[in-house]
Amino acid sequence: MTRKQRRSWLDRLRAPDTPIGVPLYAHHTVSPDWDSKRPGIPEHLVYLVVQHACEANLGDRSVRLDAGSLMWLRPGVPFRFRLLQASRPIELCRFRLVVGGAAQKTAAMPIEEPYTIWRKAWEVRPLFETLLTELHTRRAYRDERLRALLVLFFSTLFRMSEEQQVERPGLRGSICERLQQMVAFNPQRRLTPAELAAASGLSPDYFTRLFRRTYGMAPRRWLVRERLRWAAQRLAESSMPIGSLAAQLGYPDIFSFSRQFKQVYGISPKAYRRQDR
Repeated sequence: MTRKQRRSWLDRLRAPDTPIGVPLYAHHTVSPDWDSKRPGIPEHLVYLVVQHACEANLGDRSVRLDAGSLMWLRPGVPFRFRLLQASRPIELCRFRLVVGGAAQKTAAMPIEEPYTIWRKAWEVRPLFETLLTELHTRRAYRDERLRALLVLFFSTLFRMSEEQQVERPGLRGSICERLQQMVAFNPQRRLTPAELAAASGLSPDYFTRLFRRTYGMAPRRWLVRERLRWAAQRLAESSMPIGSLAAQLGYPDIFSFSRQFKQVYGISPKAYRRQDR
């Protein structure tokens, strides 16, 4: 994509008279027999692989998507996504995006490539999750916030594309996946940045520099977000009392947990559970 194409896409998202819709969105772990095959769909499709890996067959080309990879698939492109190993189901964030109403469907797309892949897209994950959280809500100014979040999401991807052309070393993909698994397997344990650095085989200072380049935030802030993301999944999938969940995560009381949850998700744990259901 050229810079002109990127700006044209952002202008289209920003324009108040351009209808925008997100008919499907999710953050989940797929089933062991996951195999998604379509001759093409009318929406844009965005996938971010969080854990493990999958294969994308796009026409006559096969692409491996490892943890941290993000794919943006344009409307009408035939695809098939499948697991590489049934014993390692992937965790992913995804959404479909409609830009333009029926009157604009014949308008030329400002982007010609059928798809774009970012191999190190960890930096946009918080934005991705904020976008999904906003889609769950029905609060005031939701549509305006969704439009702004989509502009921020894609502009961050475009900035990453240009900055990654300049050599800026970050954490290797295998290390990122190891860190994700450490948190996923030990949500009740309060891991520290020093423990993450040790698991990466790096000194704390060097690890922190590479971590910021990879994730766009400090390790300590990332750890908080990961623990609360696990909590959000439990709120959506179980009926565990919020106080019990807070205690399981090591918070001294439900008020501390609720305050920190609201700082990240914008709503209380109780409201999040109610809206998800």
